[in-house]
Amino acid sequence: MLIVAGTFTVDPGRRAEFLKSRVEAIHTSRGEKGCLHYAMSADAVDPAVVRLFEIWSSRADLETHLERVRSSARPEGGVPVLARDMKMYVHAEEQDFGA
Repeated sequence: MLIVAGTFTVDPGRRAEFLKSRVEAIHTSRGEKGCLHYAMSADAVDPAVVRLFEIWSSRADLETHLERVRSSARPEGGVPVLARDMKMYVHAEEQDFGA
């Protein structure tokens, strides 16, 4: 299992627009083979930050997803990403973590 977690930094005044522009891509990603979880959300404290969290069943499925993302046309006039920070975590064991 692979976990991808990261952030996008955008103009705070355009964060809602950025998130709305990603809805179709999120639906597409969620339907891809091996996608167990895919979410993008506004940070609760920093108005410029959007958080990304993904879980993939295999590296091959994640690579297929990344190839699709890289080959996808970006819409003209979209919200510019000012910075991004993504990390991949290879996870071999799942445990419930309850309150």
